[in-house]
Amino acid sequence: MRKQAKCICGYEIRADRLSYHIEKCTAKPIIEKLQAEVLSLRNELRNIPNERNAFRLEISELRRENESLKRTGGDIMDNSKRICTEVEVPESGAIQHVTQHVTQNVTNNIQINLQHITVYGKEELPKAMNDLKHLVLNSQFTLCPAAYLELKHFGNGPGNIRIVDDELEVICDASGEKKWKRVDKNTELQRSTQQSIKEITSRYGDKSILYNFPTWCKTHNVHDVKSIKFQEMVREVEDMLLHKNETAIKDD
Repeated sequence: MRKQAKCICGYEIRADRLSYHIEKCTAKPIIEKLQAEVLSLRNELRNIPNERNAFRLEISELRRENESLKRTGGDIMDNSKRICTEVEVPESGAIQHVTQHVTQNVTNNIQINLQHITVYGKEELPKAMNDLKHLVLNSQFTLCPAAYLELKHFGNGPGNIRIVDDELEVICDASGEKKWKRVDKNTELQRSTQQSIKEITSRYGDKSILYNFPTWCKTHNVHDVKSIKFQEMVREVEDMLLHKNETAIKDD
């Protein structure tokens, strides 16, 4: 019996005829190109620093500091009132005039900045394929919604969603004027996470490598909001928003 050989496409043939098949095989170059792409992406992933643990520690520290500030906030306000009563204001009223002028400028700047921010819910769909590919190749499926929403809400500059004092706020358009509006944090985090999963699946579910995301979601039943993996996704979205808040504070 003659020795059998197998092409990379899966076709089995006699060894002495393999070279002829390879010359005619149309699947072989496609498979080799895909394998090279996967290898290249894996090599890129090895060069990406894993800062996940450090980030979680940083978030925990910020939460502790926030609680500390809440406890001492009353004392700070009392001291501020006492200091204000001790300041002598000249009869000319010059200091009062300067204070009003500066306050007005700051208010105007805030309004101008808000007018350039996209209203929440009116964002353009982000170009997220490359970012999502890195995560899927590294089996970091629970990070996909957070990465997608970061590009969606912060991709064009200042974000239109934030967490302030453990409350969620979004930019809304009230009679032509953009303002921050407080919404229920848990409800909106859950809703936006669900929406991101739907958008990722519908936009990239049939793409190379990314087709693994909807398969993983189905396997782990993430369409059930009470499932473990879905709850992990929601926490990742919240952590992303807290991190963006910290970055914005540092920039200021």
